[in-house]
This record gives sequence, structure tokens and C-alpha cells, in this order.
Amino acid sequence: LDFPLGEEDQEKTLVINTAGPELPYQKTVRLGGSPPVAAEKPPSGGSVDPDATTRRLGKSRIGRLAAKLIAGIAILVAALWWYQQQSLHPDLSQVQAVLDDVPCAALVAMASDRTVTVNGFATQSIEFDGTAQAVAELPGVGDVRLEVATVDRNYCRLLEFYAPYWKTNRIQKLGAAITTAKPGNAFVDGEPLLLDVAAPLYRSYVYVDYYLRDGYMVHLLPNQRSGPVRLGAGEWLSLGEGGEWIVSPPFGQEMIAIIASPVPLFADIRQSQESDGDYLAAINERLKADSTSTEGRPVTADFVFITTMPKGQ
Repeated sequence: LDFPLGEEDQEKTLVINTAGPELPYQKTVRLGGSPPVAAEKPPSGGSVDPDATTRRLGKSRIGRLAAKLIAGIAILVAALWWYQQQSLHPDLSQVQAVLDDVPCAALVAMASDRTVTVNGFATQSIEFDGTAQAVAELPGVGDVRLEVATVDRNYCRLLEFYAPYWKTNRIQKLGAAITTAKPGNAFVDGEPLLLDVAAPLYRSYVYVDYYLRDGYMVHLLPNQRSGPVRLGAGEWLSLGEGGEWIVSPPFGQEMIAIIASPVPLFADIRQSQESDGDYLAAINERLKADSTSTEGRPVTADFVFITTMPKGQ
């Protein structure tokens, strides 16, 4: 069989017709160029192991399922933690324990849902600076609000003395109180000192004291003129309307406190002015000497910080 070849021809097909009804016989002949690529043969020694292929596929499938299972568990744990945090409410006893560890402070907490509000007084300190963070880390606490008045470091000792009685009054809502009608509790030189005090929710003897910055204090009630002062449950009393006390130098931040007791703290009226250290020591001695004489009702306290200033400020 003779036929021409072009340069682009790589292979030709020869067809030989037979005389019978069979299909023509065909054969492809490669003329020049690269030899045909041989088909890949299976490894010598036999065919592919179908069991090995199945095992490889099984391991891959198990690995994917395990990864999905781990991811699902992680999502479930995170969801459960979030739900627990949302459903928890602050434990005020835990919050109060944190606040009680802050030195030179009188602090109490209230809670509304997951928001904790801290009220009270404190001198500036490293411990106080970390209070909000320490409370926020407690279980069930979502938000912390500080409504705390910062006072002069000189009042550290007084805060620590009054704090237990003040906290009892606030936490048990007993009602002992001392307030002023002045905005910001600010008084100007020459103004009368006007106060309102209230007894707790039981008849009690009240003691109102004005603490000066120099370590001395003045007994506003009781005094030689008033004698022992006993108020009925929840009774209010206004002080200073007769001009008994007039604001004068030295000026600055000063503390006025009320302490209320079901029984008299002293047998006699104390002198009108004395060292605050002597006075606090006398109260401590009295309460420790006969701690059962309060008729099962606690000694309570409240206090307010005022600012006195010269005229024109």
C-alpha cells in the first residue's frame, strides 16, 4: 500500500478489506515521532489491595468525624458557659467580702440583676483602685458601678472605726442617718451648721460628733444643755437651727457622725471637746466591756463629709 506522508503526519491507519462479511481489519502504524507512552502497569506481584484502600478511606473519614465532634463539643461548652454566666446572679456575701478587705474604707454593695453598685467612702489606695476589677471577676457579676466618695487620707482611722456600724446600718436597712440640706454639703465661713439626724428603727440613744482635721472633735449631742438624747424608732431631729454652731476656720473637708445605741454608751455627759483618739477608745472599751447590753439590737452609725470654705469661694 503506497500513500504520501506530510511533515505533520505522525501515524496512519491501514485498512484491509476481507472478502467475507467480517468487519474490515484495521491497524494503526506510527511513522516517526515519539514512541507511544506505555500504560501504567500495576505493581509487580499482583493487583491493588482493595482492603488497604478501604482502610485508608475509613481512617480519613474517622479523622474528619473526630474533628467535627471536637469542634461541636467546644461550641457546646462555650454556649453552656455563656448561658451559666447569663443566668447567674451576684452573691452579695462574696462581693462584701472583697469590699471588707479594702483598707481605710467603708463600702457596701447592692445588686440589680447582674449589675453591682458599690456605695460608700474610701481614701485613695492601691487596694481601692483594684476594687472594681476584683468585684467584676466574681461569678454572676456582669457590670460594676462605683458610687464612692474619696476622702482625705487623714480620715482613715475614723473610717475604719465607724465602718462596721455603718455597714450594719446600710446592709440591714436600719435607718440611722445624718444629712445636710446644703448642695454638695458645702458650708461657707459664718454660716450656721444645720443638720438632720434620724434614729434607727428602734428607740436609741444618739451621739452626734464633729471631727476636725487636727485630731480633735466636738460633741454636738449630747451636751451639757441637752443631757442624754433618746429618740423614738425612726424619729428625726433637726440640729443647729438656733445658731449653736457657726462655720469658721480652719477650712477643708470634715466629718460629722452619728452613732446610735439601744443603751447609753456613757454614764455621764462628756466634755464638749476632746481628742478623737480618746473618744473612740472610750466607745470601744464600753462596747467590749458589756457587748450583751444592747438588748439584741445592733449599734449603728452613719456619717457625712462636709466641706467648709472662706467667703467668696
